[in-house]
Amino acid sequence: MGEKEGLITTLDKVSEGKTATLISLEVGHGLLSRLLNMGLIPGTKINVLVNRGKGLLVIRVQDAEISISRGIAQKLIVKVES
Repeated sequence: MGEKEGLITTLDKVSEGKTATLISLEVGHGLLSRLLNMGLIPGTKINVLVNRGKGLLVIRVQDAEISISRGIAQKLIVKVES
């Protein structure tokens, strides 16, 4: 997808193999609580393992692999690190 390092974008646009830092979660209170409990806390590094441009994304947060919907990924604001 060719994003540049330091780019602020949504998680659904980050290519496989890239790492991004979570900046903010633009979600409602109920979903926010669930995502925070999964380790998606602002400042956390996220490794994108699978992003095929449609369907689920598979990410690594700390030592856990998590599948999230593209709709949720579109609400997670990140800064691409590498």
